[in-house]
Amino acid sequence: MRRSEALGIKWSHIEFVSKTISINHVVTDIYLEGHCQHISTDKTKTKSSTRKLPLVPPFEAALVQLMQKQQLQRELCGDSYCLDSLDYINKK
Repeated sequence: MRRSEALGIKWSHIEFVSKTISINHVVTDIYLEGHCQHISTDKTKTKSSTRKLPLVPPFEAALVQLMQKQQLQRELCGDSYCLDSLDYINKK
């Protein structure tokens, strides 16, 4: 998996029932005039890059733990929690 693909994984792309992760969104950084900007798109590098990967038990356990941690942080922070990248598993 490319770095941009890993950064583009959203919670909505993870199927815990069918045990798959859909790779169909990428996030990359570009630098314009010395400033870093995040670019996200629903287009992968190649057509074959859009795919489904198996959700193996160690990754599933880690993702469930991460989801619970993010939910707890959201509850603790209340209105101060940043909602800009809510669906991404990797927050900005």
